[in-house]
Order: sequence, then structure tokens, then C-alpha cells
Amino acid sequence: MSGNVTDVIKSNLFADYFSAQNFRSEPIPLDYSIENKFLNKNIELWELRKSIQKMRNTTPGADNIPAAWFKKLEGSSLLVILHLFNQQLSFSPIPKSSYSLIVDYYGDPWPRSGL
Repeated sequence: MSGNVTDVIKSNLFADYFSAQNFRSEPIPLDYSIENKFLNKNIELWELRKSIQKMRNTTPGADNIPAAWFKKLEGSSLLVILHLFNQQLSFSPIPKSSYSLIVDYYGDPWPRSGL
């Protein structure tokens, strides 16, 4: 293995610091104690279509459904999904996982495995 012990230690310290800075979980500041007309209105069809158009054709999310599947849906199928989303927003509790956000970065300049 080329490089000396000091280089490995420095790279591990930098990677640990970088990871700690980029994986902090910050609470989303939402106040549900007041009526907010923007948080309480239904999603509209044009909003759903716009969101689907902006989706990247990358790895599927937690639902395991790829973006390409949503992009191929036609009007009647979109209306069903829109209805499901609005029902979910109206009648379901907000999961605790929605209260925080983790922002991931692309790639790791120093993979820590095998060092």
C-alpha cells in the first residue's frame, strides 16, 4: 500500500469530519398550532404532473417504484394517485420520520472500508 500512516490518519480525520457535517439531521420547523391554508389544501393535478416531470430516472425510492413508472401513467391513473395522496394528507398522521431531513452527498472521496 503506497502512502504512509500519517496520510491515512489525515484522510480518515477529514472523511469523518466531512461525514459529520453532511449527515446532521435538522428538524423541519413546522407550526401546526395555527391554521395554515397552504399546508391544509389538497394537491392539484397540475402539481402532481409537475412533480412527476421533475423526477429523475434514478434508483427507486422507499416505495421501490421507479420514476419512469410514474412518468408513463395516463390521466385516469394519475387521478387515482392524486386521490390517494389527498386522502393520506387529510386523514393520516404525519410520520415522525417527516420531522427531520438527511441530505446525502454524491460519492465518498475516501472510502473507509479496507483501510
